[in-house]
Amino acid sequence: MPSFTFGRVLALAAAAGALSLSFTPAALAAPTETHAGAQDGAKTASPGKGQGTGAGRCHAPGQPPVPSEEGTLAYFQDAHEYSPREHADGHRGGIGRLATVLDRIEAANANPATIFGGDMAGGSLFGGVYKGFPFVEAFNDLGVDAATFGQHDFDFGLQAALDLVAASEFPWIASNLVYKDGSGFLPGAVAGSVEAGELSVGVIGLTGSLQNSSANAELNQRPYLESTRAGVKLLQEQDVDVIVVSGQIDRAEGLELMAQVPEIQVLMREENSGSSPAEALELGDERLMVTGMGDYGVVAEIDIAKDLCGNISTGAVLHDVDESVAEQPSWAAKAASYEHDMEERLDARIGTARGDFGRRAAGELAADAFRDYYQADLGWANGGGIRAEIDGGDLSLRDLHAVFPFGNRAMLVEVTGQQLIEGLNQGADSSPGGYGGFPRVSGFTYTYSESAPAGQRIGEVLLQDATPLDPGATYSLAITN
Repeated sequence: MPSFTFGRVLALAAAAGALSLSFTPAALAAPTETHAGAQDGAKTASPGKGQGTGAGRCHAPGQPPVPSEEGTLAYFQDAHEYSPREHADGHRGGIGRLATVLDRIEAANANPATIFGGDMAGGSLFGGVYKGFPFVEAFNDLGVDAATFGQHDFDFGLQAALDLVAASEFPWIASNLVYKDGSGFLPGAVAGSVEAGELSVGVIGLTGSLQNSSANAELNQRPYLESTRAGVKLLQEQDVDVIVVSGQIDRAEGLELMAQVPEIQVLMREENSGSSPAEALELGDERLMVTGMGDYGVVAEIDIAKDLCGNISTGAVLHDVDESVAEQPSWAAKAASYEHDMEERLDARIGTARGDFGRRAAGELAADAFRDYYQADLGWANGGGIRAEIDGGDLSLRDLHAVFPFGNRAMLVEVTGQQLIEGLNQGADSSPGGYGGFPRVSGFTYTYSESAPAGQRIGEVLLQDATPLDPGATYSLAITN
């Protein structure tokens, strides 16, 4: 295993060159089972390798089954923190535990293929400081075979995402991303294939909404269905054995995609929410939909068997990446080195908080800060951009990076009162619970009624001096880009 240095990671970030991609271009029954939860670090979700009803069906009565070719995929996603991350149900993830689980899967299977489902930059303190490059280095060493993009991989802009690609020794697949002029985001990367055991597995990658990313100004997302069908066509021309999808797609969209594209054998998708368990859902026709867990809390071991008549069976086991898994010492030491680096860079005292700030209050504090910096009439911070609370007492850069782990910059714009009202409606409707685009504001107040018609839920808007907002007047607004 290559030696670890911070200089190596920083060099990857600063001097990443162009990547030559070496991978090849490329009727639904009702679900019958879903399994989630944990027992001894693993959850059996469906029949194991070769045990489903598909394998061996191609034979005459009284004759032995036709042999099957078999392969295994290891799938995980949502890698924001290098060290285990605390959740209500315990600590999840950790690069040392991930390495242990991947080694176990490799030891139990012949030449498994590892697929990373996206989100390695941004979204957390570690991601905000290192912007994904430690995970690229780790995945190079751990033998990841292919990756697909999550929206957080664009948190620091398009060029930062391209730098991650350039530093990777594995290919990235972007099936539904194109530039605004319609040209391909990564030429040749609309689909790819990996070798898993005896099988050639075609991979399609679908990225979710980039609307909260600065890359949204440069990239368009093609519809999931259209992009998947185009990828299937390319992969069929390659004559792959099996086609799978790795994507940021919700449960209902996933079921619809599987119904519309019967060529997909396995759909691997992102977590339902940050606190949701992983699951593997059998669709009743030897097809499978696997849902990951936040902070790479689970690795899905997906077994596929294909007999000589083309019949396919699948199975999955979900392996927890938690306290039940021992950390590999070398990777644990790397995580500790990063923690020490962050302590030196971030833990000096820079100020004092005179009280506790929950996420709502921290958002309003941010809006105050934007407004104060630009001496603007008004300030605005999105609720979903506030990722941690602030405890009263001494403040460090670590505290502030935890609250604001993204690459956003504050900017000054001019808006009419009417434009502000339309923006407030759009932002609040995007996430009435107070996250997402929900507006945390400074210099004015507003009322919001969730029961009112869409686009009309913002009621009275009062300026700081209690005068009503004038729809025809122009105001300066400090907001992030």
